Amino acid sequence: MYIINKLKNKIEDSCIEDSIDFAYYLGEVLFYNEIPLFDLSLIEDNLIARVLRCTEFYFEMPPDVNTFLFVVSQPYITGGHTRLMENLSLMIDERRNLLITRGANVGIKERLTNYFSKVNECYRQKNEKSIAFIIRLVNEITQYKKIVLNTHPEDIFTVIACGIAKKLNKDLKVYFVNHADHAFSYGASIADFWFEISLYGHETDNLRNIKGKRSFIGIPINKPDDYFFEQIIYPKLEDITNFVTAASATKYKPYKNSSILSLLDSVLREREDIKIDVIGVNMFWNYWWWPLKLRFFNRLKLHRSLPYEEYMNVTSKADCYIDSYPVPGGTAFVEQFLQGIPCIGLRSDFFGYTPLEKIKKNTVAEIIEMLKKPPNQEDMEGIQNLVFKVHGFSQVKNRFLSTINDDVVFHNPMKDHLEVKKLRDDRKDKVALSLGLIEFLFKFDKELFLEIIYKTDMSAIIKLPLSKVYYF
Repeated sequence: MYIINKLKNKIEDSCIEDSIDFAYYLGEVLFYNEIPLFDLSLIEDNLIARVLRCTEFYFEMPPDVNTFLFVVSQPYITGGHTRLMENLSLMIDERRNLLITRGANVGIKERLTNYFSKVNECYRQKNEKSIAFIIRLVNEITQYKKIVLNTHPEDIFTVIACGIAKKLNKDLKVYFVNHADHAFSYGASIADFWFEISLYGHETDNLRNIKGKRSFIGIPINKPDDYFFEQIIYPKLEDITNFVTAASATKYKPYKNSSILSLLDSVLREREDIKIDVIGVNMFWNYWWWPLKLRFFNRLKLHRSLPYEEYMNVTSKADCYIDSYPVPGGTAFVEQFLQGIPCIGLRSDFFGYTPLEKIKKNTVAEIIEMLKKPPNQEDMEGIQNLVFKVHGFSQVKNRFLSTINDDVVFHNPMKDHLEVKKLRDDRKDKVALSLGLIEFLFKFDKELFLEIIYKTDMSAIIKLPLSKVYYF
C-alpha cells in the first residue's frame, strides 16, 4: 500500500527526530484503518538503537525504587480500555502509581486517584523534540521495577522509552496489556510478558513477532464469585416485550454483508407490542438507521446517549439484551447477562472475547428459533461456569498476579469451546489520514504532502474541511 510504504521509507531515511514522528503516524494509520499489518518490531528495535546512539543517558538507581508503574497514553471516562486498567490495578496490594503520557480531562484524573497512589503526567510540550520527550519518559520509567503498559497502539514514544529503560536497568520488566488486540500496536519488541484478552487477539498475536512470553488474562468483571452463578432463565419470545442494545455508533455500522438491522427488523415483525431501545446512535450522522426508524417509528427508540441513571433504568426494564453487530460490544454483553438479563446476538468476525458468545447464532432465523425454544438450565450453567473462569475477578487476579510475581504463563480457556475463525482482512480502497499527519507533512515534508494531495480524489478533497479526516 502506497502510503504505508512511503511512511516506512521516511522512517528509514529521515533524521532520528523525524523518524520517530513518522513512526507515530504510521502506527496511527495502521490502527485507525485496521490494516492487517501487525509486525513492526524491526522498526521498534531500530529506533531504540538509533536513540541510544545519539543520546547519552545517565542512569542511577533511585534509593527507594517503587515496584509498579502503570502507563496509559490517554485514559477515558467511558469505555473498556480505562476500566480494564483500573480493575488490574485493584488486584495489586502494593503501592502502584500511574503515568499519563498524552492527556486526560479533570474528571477522569479525579477518578483515577481512587485506583492509584499517585497520578503523574508527562506530556510532550508544544515544539518539543521527540527525543527530549522520550528522555523525560525514560526518567519516569526507570524509577520502577515493573511497568504495566496500557498504551495506545500508535504510542511509539513510550515503547522507545521502555526499550531504553530496559537497557539501562536489566532488572526492569515490562508487561503489555493488549487491549486493542484487533489491530496493529507498537510494543512487541519490548514486552517481557504480553497479556492477551481474547481468541481473536491470540490469532493476531501470532503475526506480531512478539519477543516476550504471551499469557492470557481475560477481561475482569469486578463482582463477587457467587454473582456469576445466579440463575438466569431465558423467557420465550411470546413473553418478551422490551429489547435493548447499547454500544458506540460505529459498532453498528453495516460492514459488507453484515448488519444488525435485519435482526432488529425480524424481532419487531414478530409482534406489534415489541419495542427496542438502541443506545449510542446519532440519528443525524448514522443514516443507515433511517429506513428501519421510519418503518417502526414508535417502537424503535434511538438514543444518542443517556445519563448513567437513565441508562440503568432502560436496561433494567429490558426482557432481553442484544449485542452490537457487526462489531461486538465488549464486556457490556456479558455484564448485562450477569445482571440477570437474557442476552442474544449474531456471531461476529471479532470473536473469542467472552464465553457468552456460545449463546450467539450465525443467522437471524437461528436467533428467532432460540427465542421460541430457549436454552435449558443445564446449558446455561455450563456457560456460566465458563464465564466465571474467564471473567471472574478472582480468576483474572490469579492469572495476572501469577504472571507478574512468578512468571507463570496461562492459556486461553475459551480455545476449547469457541470456534476460531479466519482473521478479517479489511483492505480499503481509501485510507483515512488524520489532520495531524497532514499538518505534519505540510510542515516537514512538502514533497510527500503534495504527492498525497495529488493522489487524493476530488470527492475526498470536498470532505476535508468537514470531517478533518483525509482519504488517500
